[in-house]
Formats: sequence, structure tokens, C-alpha cells
Amino acid sequence: IYHETCHNYQLNAKGSDISKGLHSVLGNGSVFVPWFTVPNIVESSFLLEGNAVLNESWHGNGGRLYSGRFKAATLQQAKAGYLTAERVYNSNYYFLYGSHFYTLGGYYQYYLAENYGLEATNNYWQTLSKNWLWPFTTSNATRDSIGIDFHTAFDGWRAEMEALAENLADVEGDAIATTQFFSPMNADSDQIYFIINESGRGFPELVIYDRSSGKMVKDAASYAAGKVIRLADGRYVTQAGLKTSPWRIHMGLFDEDAMIIDGTQSKIVEGFLTDGSEVYFDVPASYDQPQLYVGDAFYARTNSSVIIDGDDLYYFAQGEGKSRTMYRNREALFTIQGYYSYPSGVDSRGAVYFIANTEHGSGLFRFYDGRLSRAHQADTIFDARLIDDDSALVAVMGADEYSYKRIELSDIDEAPDEVVLFVEDQPYYRAADPALHPQQIPDITLD
Repeated sequence: IYHETCHNYQLNAKGSDISKGLHSVLGNGSVFVPWFTVPNIVESSFLLEGNAVLNESWHGNGGRLYSGRFKAATLQQAKAGYLTAERVYNSNYYFLYGSHFYTLGGYYQYYLAENYGLEATNNYWQTLSKNWLWPFTTSNATRDSIGIDFHTAFDGWRAEMEALAENLADVEGDAIATTQFFSPMNADSDQIYFIINESGRGFPELVIYDRSSGKMVKDAASYAAGKVIRLADGRYVTQAGLKTSPWRIHMGLFDEDAMIIDGTQSKIVEGFLTDGSEVYFDVPASYDQPQLYVGDAFYARTNSSVIIDGDDLYYFAQGEGKSRTMYRNREALFTIQGYYSYPSGVDSRGAVYFIANTEHGSGLFRFYDGRLSRAHQADTIFDARLIDDDSALVAVMGADEYSYKRIELSDIDEAPDEVVLFVEDQPYYRAADPALHPQQIPDITLD
């Protein structure tokens, strides 16, 4: 909601009397030269979405600038020398595609806000909107807002990202599979499975990795992108949200022909207990916070995906502020500080593995016998499933693709990193923090 509200302020800015006058007559819907009334509509999504990511992230409620996956993606692009105006302005030709508007754009806007102030950074949109006749003036509007032109600001950001990327630790070794578009991994007692699209243009493929033999098979079909769920009858289906009629979109489970499985409408199914009970998020009930159900009964409010180990459920729930707690069923196991973490598996000893922030990106961690440790030195791991107690199959963030690699697990004495944004020390952060200013909802009687 913070993100989308930011777009309203960006796009509706009217800094000239001409735009205001035309709007009073035509509204925002002119079909002739639309930027006369809405000049900012022609600006790049790199700036539009990036600025919205910045503004979603300073209200004390999380946001994508707290995501280790986003940081790893940005630093991989920097390490490869890909932070150029040409690449960030075009979404159709380069890896990360449209998502890089949010990823790279968010970190660019954060750099501006940290160095030139949040108010000056956000004032760009009012400044740009004054150019109603020819609003293709990014560099001039940047200079008028923060005191330097776009290219100088961009070069400063690129230099900072490239310096940080020198410390990024990657996963070595050959990939067993690659994809241009990522879907989450899933597993059961004998298999790990996920959806890939190696070229980005062909049919999606279901990858099935046998945990005991290490053999892998692929099956191409019309799978919808999403986490794979294995049904009791052996079929593989995916979590997705698709049109199920000309006038309706449903979340649910979809088969290999992208047809919805009856009975799963409006459910995000995470898996099943040993008695066959569905474990799922109820979509209509989850507008404000994800609501987890088991069978027909509400189970818990969670803030992550769920790992099912037999009949035990593992998940994270956000507490007050940045406190984030891992639960086994309804038992609290440990608490970390942040907004980015999710479970990835449980080994034969009962050690719980999860993804969380590292200093330079995203990594694999372990909780065992009351102790937190890091399970691998890489900063580019953003999904994982255990193969056995000593190894895992991990999803790795690359510069040109996502890849899947087998790793040997380590035991590094290191806890997840707490991401601290500069905005947390600013008065506007405390003024906006919902934990400090709970909303009073008035009682309203409707006639």
C-alpha cells in the first residue's frame, strides 16, 4: 500500500499552471498528448518503481530494501559491470527483466536519499512535472532536485555498488540447472522439485531431483510459474494466480495444463499433513496479514512460507518492529532482527535451516541445539532444500541467470545480519513507525 500510494504522488504531480488548467477541463484522461496533464507518466520505470521501493521501506514496516535477495541481485549486476543507463532503462533485453526496475532502482534511490536527503530525492517528481511541454528531461530535473545531473548521480551510485560487490561471496561449482525466471523450490522425503525456464522463451520445465541418487529429470509442459506441490496421487502441480474465466482470477493449485485443481480456489496450498489435511493460506482472509489454516481451522498468522516436516510446521512471524521469530508449530524457537527470512528444511537431527540476510546479500543459516550458525559462506543463496544432513541444493543469484547448485554444508559461527537503513535514525521514520503509533479504528455504524 505504501508503494502504490507513492505512485499516486509521483504520477499526479502537476508543477505547472498549464497542467493544472488542462486537468480541470480534461481530467487525467487526455488521449491526444497525455503528458500535458500528467507529465511524469513518461518517466522510466527504473525511477518510478525504484522510488516507490525507497518509500515503502522507511515506514517501520519492512520493504524490499531489507531483502537479502535484492541486495545480492544488485551486487551481482555491479560485479559484472552491468550497471549502465542502457541496461537499467530497458527491461526486455537483459536478465532480471522487469524486476530490475524494483531491485536496481530501489538501491539507486536509496543512494540518492542517503546522500542528498529523502525530501530532495522525492521532490524530483514535482520538479519534473513542471516541464509539461517536454517532460523528457531527467538529467535537468535531477540537477534541479539534488544539485547534480542524472549521469553524475548514477556514476556515484555505480561506484559505490561496485565497491560493495568486491566482497560478495558466490557459490562455486557447476549448475545442475538454470532459469531466467525463478519459482520457489519444494521437497518431500525423497525428491526436490521446481519449475525452470532456461531460455525464458520456451515451455516451462518441471525439474525433479532424486535426493538419494542425485539423478535429475525434466518434464516440459504448460506449468504455471510457482512453487511445486506434490499431490497424494503423485501429480505435480504449482501454486499460482491465473484467470480461471474471462472475469475471474483465482489463486490456487494448477495442473500441468495450467488448469485449476477444483477445491483449491482462493487457497495458497503449502502442502499436506500425514493425514492428508491441507496446509494453506486463506487468500480472502489474508488482506492485511497472511492467515495460515490447517484443514478448515485457522492455525496462525505468519509472515513467511511454511515448511512441513511430518506433522510439524515451521514458519516465521513478525513481532513488534524488526523482531522476527521462527516457530515450530506454536512453539517459538528463536528470534532475529529483520524482515527477510524463511524456512528451508529440517534435517534428521532436528536442525532447522532457513534463508536470511548476510552482510552482502542472502545466505543459508541453521538453528540447532539453541545455537545459530551459518551453513555456507556464499552471499548469493536465496532458496535451499536439504539433500541430506551434509548437503543441500540451493538457488543462486547470478548476473545473467538463476542457477541451482549442490553445496556441502558448513558450520560457520555467524548469525544472520541485521539490515539497518539510514532512515531508521531519522525523525520521519519514528513518526511513521506503526509500532509507535497504533492506529485507532473508530466504531462506525452503517445505516
